[in-house]
Amino acid sequence: ERRLAPVVYQTLQATARQVTDGRSDFETLEAEARDQLSAAGLRPDYFNIVNSQTLKPATPDDTEITLLVAAFLGTTRLIDNLSLTR
Repeated sequence: ERRLAPVVYQTLQATARQVTDGRSDFETLEAEARDQLSAAGLRPDYFNIVNSQTLKPATPDDTEITLLVAAFLGTTRLIDNLSLTR
């Protein structure tokens, strides 16, 4: 299981690159990220793209964005986040 743990951060980074490259279909990006986590053998709890200030779902007009993730790997719940400005 330990070798799979980096997938959480890798998924955050890949999604962040897509956001900074201009993608703003956040619900689709969230679903794709959850699919990537599942395909790697994790059980996603959530993957959310939110406004960094309000923690409400991000909109295409938001410039300060945070990606939030929690996923189970076996019985362990991994949690991480990544903030970005676009």
